[in-house]
Amino acid sequence: MDKMVGIIGGLGPEATIDLMKKIIKNTPAKTDQDHIPMVVYSNPKTPSRYKAILEGGESPVPQLVEAAKKLEQAGAEFIAIACNLAHYYYDDVKKAVRIPVLHIVRETANWISKNCKVTKVGILAPTPTIKVGIYQKELEKYGYEPITLDHEETKRLVDDAIYPETGIKAGYIKENASLVAEAIKTLLDRGAEIVILACTELPLVLDFLSEDLRDKVIDPTDILAKKIVSLSKGLE
Repeated sequence: MDKMVGIIGGLGPEATIDLMKKIIKNTPAKTDQDHIPMVVYSNPKTPSRYKAILEGGESPVPQLVEAAKKLEQAGAEFIAIACNLAHYYYDDVKKAVRIPVLHIVRETANWISKNCKVTKVGILAPTPTIKVGIYQKELEKYGYEPITLDHEETKRLVDDAIYPETGIKAGYIKENASLVAEAIKTLLDRGAEIVILACTELPLVLDFLSEDLRDKVIDPTDILAKKIVSLSKGLE
């Protein structure tokens, strides 16, 4: 029997749906019954990870821990977190439950090591994700050279594409695709051979990018979805 995955979501809500869609897409299913069971706790009231890290705002840890515990109580056999930056608090979540918790950053770095013959990897992420270095540290373990935008570029091309009232989190996805495209091109021009979309909002713009750019990006949400399916189906 397939194992049930518990998803900590709402960080934001559309990124949670994106993960669920990719789980369905990556499941080898011919009938409803072939799909894997999911229980999702989507809590958009979880405090901003952005504000917590950059502005000393309220910690999201209590809500993340509560979500993990509720998922475990609901019968989840392992957990995934539908947010890259929330993995800064991964250890707090992991120690709060008895079931395994997947780590999107580690899964992405491991996937790249097995599937991409590259040495320089671009990280496209908002300011707090770059600041805490969760992707840089993991990539360096595999011997990759991380390439990032500078502070002002990150603010203008990534933060301003995601967080404002007219940003991706507010539903303005197509409208911000040009900023994301410019950011990807900048990283490629600096020597990155591939670019990780290291925020769960960023893959939402994939349909609005040119094919040549889509060929150069890595989608951690899709990698996490593949891992979820594999674990649920007992393929590893």
